Amino acid sequence: MLKFDRRGLLAELDASTPWRRVVFVASCVEVLIPGYARFSELEGVGDTALLRDTLDAVWAEAGRPGSESVAASVLPPDDAIEALLPAEEDWNDWAPQAEDAVAALMYLTRLIRGGDIAAAAYAAARSYSAFDEFVARRLELRAVDHAARVILLSAPEIQAELRRQRDVLRRLAESADGDPETLAAVRDDARADRWG
Repeated sequence: MLKFDRRGLLAELDASTPWRRVVFVASCVEVLIPGYARFSELEGVGDTALLRDTLDAVWAEAGRPGSESVAASVLPPDDAIEALLPAEEDWNDWAPQAEDAVAALMYLTRLIRGGDIAAAAYAAARSYSAFDEFVARRLELRAVDHAARVILLSAPEIQAELRRQRDVLRRLAESADGDPETLAAVRDDARADRWG
């Protein structure tokens, strides 16, 4: 059974290249967009288009021939991203996933603007956390003790996300920076809706 290993992830990201880090984190944001969209649809608030457009710009920039990094100029201002966060009065069952999506996008911008490797690990943690909360809600787990934690960790959705992250890192490590086939495969896999 896979577990989220923040230290191991940080070490792997530290040994990676800027392009690979951005592609990995973009994939973590990508898997969260459907959760944000569900939150937004239920409440009639938010801006899924801004989230989608920002990530599409990152994917496009990363896919430029010879690209080794992503220019910060493709990103909206931080306050525009922060404005995507769910307000207390707009809370619904999908608000935690919406929060995780926005936080992961903010971490992606920190990575692109300043090379913050810890932000990359935080984005992956938010992706894992979103599935953790989703499964806990589905199973109606109120208190999360050790037994509940084992149940959560073994859930297919959580194991699938941890496996996806591991496989993305492996695929990126085995490819050249800027490889369009790798980028497309990582992006397309992350776009598959895992929220049931």
